[in-house]
Amino acid sequence: FLLGLAVLDAEELEGVCQQFEELLRARVDRVVSEVARFRAAHTLSRPLHQDLVAKLVHHPRTLRIVEDLLGPQFVCWSAHLFCKLPGDPTEQPWHQDAGFWPLSASRALTLWIALDDVSAANASVTFVEGSHRLGRLSWQRTSSPTHLLTQEIPDAELLG
Repeated sequence: FLLGLAVLDAEELEGVCQQFEELLRARVDRVVSEVARFRAAHTLSRPLHQDLVAKLVHHPRTLRIVEDLLGPQFVCWSAHLFCKLPGDPTEQPWHQDAGFWPLSASRALTLWIALDDVSAANASVTFVEGSHRLGRLSWQRTSSPTHLLTQEIPDAELLG
C-alpha cells in the first residue's frame, strides 16, 4: 500500500473537482428521493467515457505511479467515480477489489485519487495492512441494506 502520493497539484485539483461536481449535479439533481440521490452519487455511468476520467487516467503522474508498479504494459479497463454525500448511511463492507474483477490473476491495482480531504470522520479508506500478501480471501454474500457491495470478507479486521 502506498499512501500520500500526490497526483494533482492545487490548480489541477480545483479543475477536476469542478468537473466532478458538474457530473455529480447532472445525476443527483434529477432524482426526487434522498435514497435515490445517494444511489445516483455512488457511481457515475460509463466512467471510461467521461472526459474527467480520461484526464485522470492519462495524467503523467498517474501513469508514472502505475508504471512504477506494473511496468509500461498495462491497460485501464475499469474506473469508478464514487461519491458519498453527507448523511448517506451506505458503507463499503470489507472487501478485496480484485474479488470483483474478471481476472484469473490479480496482477492489477486500484489507484484511489481522493478529491476531498479525508479522515476517519468522513469515512476514509480503511485497509488491513499486509492483506495483499494473503492472496484472494474467502468472501460471503451480504444482504445488508447499508452495504453498497454484494460481498464481504468476514472478520477481516482479525487479519491484521
